[in-house]
Amino acid sequence: MSDYKALLEQIDETPSSAELINLYERAIRLADRDGLTADAFYLRQDLITECNEYGYFMKAIVAFSHNLGRVDEGEFDFDYNMVWDYKAVLARIAAFDSISMTQINDMLEDFRLRMRANGATDSAYNCRRLRIAFIPKDKEMASDAKKALITGKRDSHTDCKACLQHHYVEYELSFGDYNKALNLYEPIKSGKIGCNMTPLRTYAYLVNPAHRHGDAELAKKASEKGIQLIGNKSGFLELIGFHLIYLSEMNRRKGINLFKKALLWALNETQTPWSVMNFNLGAYLLFARLSAERPKGKIMLPQAYPLHTASGDYVYQDLAEHHRSEYLKRAEQFDQRNGNNYYTELLKEEENRL
Repeated sequence: MSDYKALLEQIDETPSSAELINLYERAIRLADRDGLTADAFYLRQDLITECNEYGYFMKAIVAFSHNLGRVDEGEFDFDYNMVWDYKAVLARIAAFDSISMTQINDMLEDFRLRMRANGATDSAYNCRRLRIAFIPKDKEMASDAKKALITGKRDSHTDCKACLQHHYVEYELSFGDYNKALNLYEPIKSGKIGCNMTPLRTYAYLVNPAHRHGDAELAKKASEKGIQLIGNKSGFLELIGFHLIYLSEMNRRKGINLFKKALLWALNETQTPWSVMNFNLGAYLLFARLSAERPKGKIMLPQAYPLHTASGDYVYQDLAEHHRSEYLKRAEQFDQRNGNNYYTELLKEEENRL
């Protein structure tokens, strides 16, 4: 028991980090071993929070599934924290191409039924549906969820005003039109509404549409502020790809620095396949454009990188081809899961701009 207590003290003294995640996992193993059911349950809740911030999403899903089983066995309540954890899992679930849309829809329905059983409205359910629809680019699902959010009743489990506004901006960028997205962006731009996710995510989704609509000032701001807000939070790898696409055109030196920083995140097997796919598209376009300027360059990259060289000398075209191949393999799998060809067509669109 002394080892367990020592771990809890370490947890209290350790800031949010991958190291803290490791400490939580060790403490959970000891709590499970010693039959400390309640401790293990609440430690898993804390673990889920840390995993979502630092990109260990499958660990979060596994921990949540364990806790949900304890709830179904009647040991714990489906309380506010469980609702929050379920929302966090649903926010990422479609980013795993190995999870079918049938399984995703089954999870959504399970969430809705649990929420209704606790007297909640369908608002949190429709928030998750809308966010999930953006990954397979399911316009019908997104439109239905958006309409239900606008016309339906909200409750304390609904996403905050800033997140809702971001969802509406992202909807217009995905399925509507740029000018509508700009109008919806206004309260975020003015600072009237905001949270720890907004405008962090909004900047990433705006940067390339703004650039391609000739709004250079907004694109520059979205790039600079967005990257600054991401900081060292590896849980936002999915957004790095959008910023790399922009920097591949506007500031390749800065793009290389961002690539180097995020590469270690992308090499972490706990990241979602969708996040890594987005990163690979941005990396491909960055090195393809660098290759058009000069054939070779020196970049010090980690040994875990598949094309690593001790000298740091790289042929840019080799790097471009590697990341294109990695993107395309995953894009084909997502398109197969989603029942469309969105991500393979996106590659063609981006290549037409090279």
